[in-house]
Formats: sequence, structure tokens, C-alpha cells
Amino acid sequence: MKKNLVFIFLIIASLGSGVANDIVLSFELENSHLKDESTNQDIYNRFVTRTGLHKEKPDNYHVTVGWIQNTDPLDKVSLNKYMRNKLNGYKNKHTVTFDHAGRYLVNRTPDKRPVVLFPDNDSSENLKKINADLLAHLKNYKSVSGKKYSFMGDLMPGNYTPHITLANTKHINALKIDRDDSIRKINEKLKSFENKFSAYRVVLK
Repeated sequence: MKKNLVFIFLIIASLGSGVANDIVLSFELENSHLKDESTNQDIYNRFVTRTGLHKEKPDNYHVTVGWIQNTDPLDKVSLNKYMRNKLNGYKNKHTVTFDHAGRYLVNRTPDKRPVVLFPDNDSSENLKKINADLLAHLKNYKSVSGKKYSFMGDLMPGNYTPHITLANTKHINALKIDRDDSIRKINEKLKSFENKFSAYRVVLK
């Protein structure tokens, strides 16, 4: 039986910066049905604990849909505003189903692969379309500095693989975690979750 971890989300613009001159386009998670804990804590409790990942607290789980590197200071304010306006165009409800855990493979050597949740095919295609649309909008941006912008390699259409990172490479390698064993335990949790609950609904904001 297929394992379903379902996210119903309202897309709202969310921009952050990984480094000073980068713009990261991502959707954060929120579950309006939770009363006593955050969505991050809920995901952590359900799918990360007792998997060998040894974390003390949850990460800020999110789905990245674009990453612009090395923006020129002359463009950054207007580019942030421009991409925010484009993201606002996705303020619609969608359903995303994450159905298995695995290694993130794109452009990574075996010892630099985070442990992530992957969406099913339909959900992945939906997120890939958003990614491609955002890149097309970026290509149409009128730069004051004259610089041409694109997404970093992992986030380019054709390379882009939608996912939620549960454990990053730094954490895994520092603690010498067995990726395959952790992935097996996470997928067992997903199977158990499917047997007990019909859906896990959150808002991506």
C-alpha cells in the first residue's frame, strides 16, 4: 500500500537569504490543526525521533523552490520585491503528498547526501512547474546593474528535485550516522503513520 504524507498548503511568498547576497525562495510549513506544538516539532516527533539522527530539536522544515546566488547590491531590494510579487501569484490551495524518505542525490557525492522526504510523482510535477515558472519570471527581471540572474545548479529545472530535508550532511557526517539505517526507520514510521492516520495536513506559507 502506498505511504501517504499529505500536505495541503496555501502558497505565500517567503524569501530568505542563505548568505548575504543570495535570495532563497522557499515554502515553510504550518499545520493549523495543531494546538500544543509547532508543525516543525510535530514532523520531528513523528518522523525523525528514534531514527539514529540524534537531534535535540527540530529544524525549520521547508520546501525550497528557487535559489538566486550572488545578487548585485544594486538589484537586491528590487529583485526581492519582484520575486515576492511573482510568488504571490501562487496563493492557491494545493495538495502535496510526501511518500518516502531517501538520499538527496542531485550533484552530490555519496558522503554529501542529506536525508530527505520526497513527494510522489504528481506532487513533484506540481512543484517542478512552480520552480520552472519562477525561473522564467527571473529571466524577465530588468536588472539595474545589467547582471543576468538564474538559479543555482541544484534548483535549475531539469536538476530540481522537490524535497524536505530531515537531516543535513554536516549533521550526518559529524555524528557518523548510518544514512541507510535512518532512512529505513523513517520509512517504517511513514508506513505506521499511514496505518493510523488518513492524512497529515499543513499549510505551506
